[in-house]
Amino acid sequence: YLQFFAVGLICAKYKSKFLSFIINRRNLTVFIVGWFICMLLWYNDNFKSFSPLAYSCVHDIMVRYFALFTVVALFGISAEYFSGESRTAKLLQFIGSRTLDIYMIHYLLLISLQMPLLISGDNIIIQMLVSGVLTIAIVAVCLFISGIIRKSPFLASWLFGVKKNEQDKVEIISSPSTVLDNQ
Repeated sequence: YLQFFAVGLICAKYKSKFLSFIINRRNLTVFIVGWFICMLLWYNDNFKSFSPLAYSCVHDIMVRYFALFTVVALFGISAEYFSGESRTAKLLQFIGSRTLDIYMIHYLLLISLQMPLLISGDNIIIQMLVSGVLTIAIVAVCLFISGIIRKSPFLASWLFGVKKNEQDKVEIISSPSTVLDNQ
């Protein structure tokens, strides 16, 4: 994943140029179409056997960058909404400010789903529905555990890198419901 770290550093260095490039709607079209084409090639067995090197390039590099740039572009284009004062925007801001917490805690909460209904590729709607519900549940539990851990200034600092002035905010805003109730 060093490549993504390096790209992140380059994008941060040239932030204004990168943002103007990424939020261009024509470029978004290229990202979405490129991602779609790469996904078609990824699941094409003839392409995989015909050109293993090209398949590897599509599978390991191109699809990831097209997907990454698509997601970043969608968030960049919708930046006004996400910085707004609506309940959804506030909740997403709160979740976004706790991504390290979620990243560190979620692995402890993952479960193994060995259900034939979910393993086969024929049930995409059911798979998306179940994975969406599980994702929401795991994020909620992670935020709950994070709120408990952040009650201790030492653990908040040591585990999540919370600085002293941020710890004062933690006392005031300790859960998503507090954020939403302040509306």
